[in-house]
Amino acid sequence: MNVLIAYFLTAAVLCVLGVSFVLSLQVTDRPRHRWHNELEAEAAYAGFSLSWWEGLEKEPVSIASPHGYELKGFRVRSGESPKGTVVLCHGHGWCLAGSIKYMKLFLEQGFDAIIYDNRSSGDSGGKRVTMGYFEKDDLSAVIAFERSRPGFSGRIGTHGESMGAATVILQSAVASNSAVASNSAVASSGASVLPDFVVADCPFSDLSDELAWNLKSRYGLPREPFLLLSSAIARLRCGFAWKQVSPIRAIEQAGGMPNVPLFLVHGSADSYILPKMSEDLFAAKQGVKRLLLVPDAGHGRSLVTAPGLYARELGEFLSQTN
Repeated sequence: MNVLIAYFLTAAVLCVLGVSFVLSLQVTDRPRHRWHNELEAEAAYAGFSLSWWEGLEKEPVSIASPHGYELKGFRVRSGESPKGTVVLCHGHGWCLAGSIKYMKLFLEQGFDAIIYDNRSSGDSGGKRVTMGYFEKDDLSAVIAFERSRPGFSGRIGTHGESMGAATVILQSAVASNSAVASNSAVASSGASVLPDFVVADCPFSDLSDELAWNLKSRYGLPREPFLLLSSAIARLRCGFAWKQVSPIRAIEQAGGMPNVPLFLVHGSADSYILPKMSEDLFAAKQGVKRLLLVPDAGHGRSLVTAPGLYARELGEFLSQTN
């Protein structure tokens, strides 16, 4: 009997460890998607034409990450006298092709744009995805790159979808906190990395809470011990823990981030990242802020569900923050 009990206990422990390891891998180790392989499908999904993309005035960029790899993407011009530049971050497990539909809105508003592959995505370097933990530093490097560019003028904004949305909030909160503490938030180049505005589409407010929700809703599993173990695995393999990725805590630590205008967008029918997460972020944010809940839109589908509403609200936000 004791042998049988020991057998079942061992099997249970191995099962829990196995599930935790798989969960950790699903977060940090994603297959790479190359933008040129995904462009046609993304164009069909988002409703832009390939001829429009091909006709854009764009140049490839390669930007050094502070973590020792290159970030690959494009700098796209909107016209002769741009209002500034918007840097766009794509979502988890995807590539810069996912940013193109949003970039189009900013080009139409008179902003240049930089779209790039996150670390461990597309053509960029880096070994593993960290859900915004290291990605926020990469975003600061891209902002500094653009602000240091000869001839740059105007404002710099950031836009992100899903994990990219969490990244832009984390980056702006850290930069905001640094700016308050030292009267400036600068990169090693000396350029300010504090964005003038942030647009976050379907962000999670806290990675631990988001993963716990997905464990429950998708697999019927409890928060613990899986979250604790998968986080420990991520810390050992990737250098960060789930609890270290919390946009809402970052905003709170930045005193509500009052010096950076924030536009939050979320689909009301999003069952992957619940819209309440954007509502909680909105409540935590101080200063200029805006929240758009798009009726009947699922995860990452606010723009394709209501393009006119999205464009109008974005235009009003940009005018409000000018």
